[in-house]
Amino acid sequence: MVQLSGNNAPPPTNAGSSSPNSCAEIAELLSRLQFDPPQLQELFVALTNIATSVTKAPDNETYDVINADDVSRNVSSKGTGDENTDATSRLPTTAAPSTVAAEDVVASPSAASDGESVTASTASDTDSVPGAPIVSAAPPADVSVGTTVVAAPPVVVAPAAPVSIAAPAATSTTRVFNGVSYQYPATGGSGPFYLVTRGRDIGVFVGWENTSPLITRVSASVSFRIPSAEEGRVRMENSIAAGFARRL
Repeated sequence: MVQLSGNNAPPPTNAGSSSPNSCAEIAELLSRLQFDPPQLQELFVALTNIATSVTKAPDNETYDVINADDVSRNVSSKGTGDENTDATSRLPTTAAPSTVAAEDVVASPSAASDGESVTASTASDTDSVPGAPIVSAAPPADVSVGTTVVAAPPVVVAPAAPVSIAAPAATSTTRVFNGVSYQYPATGGSGPFYLVTRGRDIGVFVGWENTSPLITRVSASVSFRIPSAEEGRVRMENSIAAGFARRL
């Protein structure tokens, strides 16, 4: 609370004049006192209470705001209604903007401080979780295991080609015609039958799985599907006799 008598303001030059309650004298008094906006607001509130409650004696709180000597010498609660109305009408114009400006200036640092506090606490919460990287380390191990399992089938499939090439020897016999050997199905073999007169090997073979490796990606290879092994034997020997059959 502000004490008017403690501001060391000089006494008005017209003290003791016949009309101390005029608006001009009040304005001059305020300019001499050099109040800041909060003090002006408290002063206007006190003046309003005095003007609207003439019959009510001021309590101790009123004396804390304005010194009693200053009120009796410079400001009077008695007077015409017009003077009180003029003093009251200037309250919103002078005090309200200053109060709002002061509150804004004070509130802004507070809001910024709150924002910084929230940011700091968020950063500290993030830094206080050391266990997250340990949990994320588990999936890479599973991924590497999965990759190893996927890579295994090609390794198993690669040796399958030589095995299929060697298969005809287990299910066929070797015959010789005019000094040229060729493959022929074993007794009891069932079709389908294929004749290869030019390829990695020549002869009569059972099944496409045994015939395909002999001619696939072999330039100038020749093969036929035949109804029986005996027909394949006849055609194979004719090719040998003609000098057409050969291994590539």
